[in-house]
Amino acid sequence: MKVILCTPPSKGTEACWPPIGLMYLASYLKSKSNHEIKIMDAFSCNIDENQFLNQVKKENPDVIGLSCTSYTFLYSMKLLEKIKKMLPDIIIVVGGIHATFFAENILKNYKFIDFVIKGEGEITFSELINNLHDIRKLKNIKGLAFRYKNKLINNKTELISKLDILPFPDRELVKNNDYAHYSNGIRITSGKFTTILSSRGCPHNCIFCCCSALFNRVWRTRSVESILNELDEIYSQGYETCIFVDDNFSLLPERVLKICRGIKKRKIKMDLHCEGRVDRASFDVLKEMKEAGFSTIYYGMESGVQKVLDYYKKGTTTEQIRNAVKNSKKIGLNTIGSFIIGSPVETREDILKTLRFASDLRIILQINSLDIVPGSILWSELNKDNKVGKDDWKRVYGASKYYNNFSREELSDLIEYGYKIQFRKWLSPTALSDVVNLFTSQNRKIISENSPILLIKRLAKGLRPFRE
Repeated sequence: MKVILCTPPSKGTEACWPPIGLMYLASYLKSKSNHEIKIMDAFSCNIDENQFLNQVKKENPDVIGLSCTSYTFLYSMKLLEKIKKMLPDIIIVVGGIHATFFAENILKNYKFIDFVIKGEGEITFSELINNLHDIRKLKNIKGLAFRYKNKLINNKTELISKLDILPFPDRELVKNNDYAHYSNGIRITSGKFTTILSSRGCPHNCIFCCCSALFNRVWRTRSVESILNELDEIYSQGYETCIFVDDNFSLLPERVLKICRGIKKRKIKMDLHCEGRVDRASFDVLKEMKEAGFSTIYYGMESGVQKVLDYYKKGTTTEQIRNAVKNSKKIGLNTIGSFIIGSPVETREDILKTLRFASDLRIILQINSLDIVPGSILWSELNKDNKVGKDDWKRVYGASKYYNNFSREELSDLIEYGYKIQFRKWLSPTALSDVVNLFTSQNRKIISENSPILLIKRLAKGLRPFRE
């Protein structure tokens, strides 16, 4: 059969990362069959809807599998309905985090969807494709949901306990796409870029995140040998920059040290990025990471007010945030910090305190208002209290829809103010050096193409007048 795996079209996204989930699905299916498989990454490659539909029609696949998030779900359903009308015999499969939590809702509300893949999809999708017309086997495939004789079959999921059984993601299927990582319009990766996944899941229980529910707070790792072998392969293919897309790369310091020492021993020379926790940011570990080629680390800092961090169940402190930034800067790591404002326990003064705290760090900032993501603890609590509408599961709403402390407009203004005061902090001569140091030697081209002031303006994008 001909199988197309795809992401939905999007306009102007900065998330130009390879669809590593689809690449894993493709490589595993290839290892178990001889089907013809293609990937159409419309989301990251800014392919518009007409181009996407025309390409699907031209390919005329037997099966199309689409991965969507809570943010892209509604549009994805409209798109798939058009595909079903255009190609009535096509088998449509949806997967991803949103599909995992709402498989039955999807099958009840969208009759053109044939199958839903829940949880980790490699084994489930492969077994589905290889047994597509054997109902007895379909009924026993873990993680699969579908309709049969007006009944819903919704099989339980099962985590893949040994991640090393999975072949490396098939990068050949997306080799012609120009991927990169951007922050506020600035490309912060250089050269040929890809991603790698060295672990899955997270044992923590942040209430705004749906990861804990998706993986039952179970964290699993690949062997260090497998990770290094994949990095070796990536390096030999000419990739210059690679981001570890683990939910929690730095969770186990001993594992990080083994990976870093292995990279140095194998003489893998790439610019590496990752996400870490501020309570796992010791000077010694960060130093090893820097020596191994890591240039950038992203921290979910969330707030500069301890009561808000406690409400989010982050398990971190404001002092740990400061220490993580101090250590990262001392080592020479570019530091990105994400903050969330608008929780129901915050006052306006709390938010202003967070924004001042964030600007004082002099790092690349990402400031967002709190979203209620379906599947998160916040969503479950609101749903239990009957505070969500019957169709709210179809999309993501901001916290302002459910809580009365701030309007969406107020939070938007506060976010702009946060970027504005960061801009002011960076205007001093000593701070300008921090802007230059945000980028590694591998990214000198970024510095040469942008003056420090222009970089500040792009990083601190909220410059509209605001009264404190």
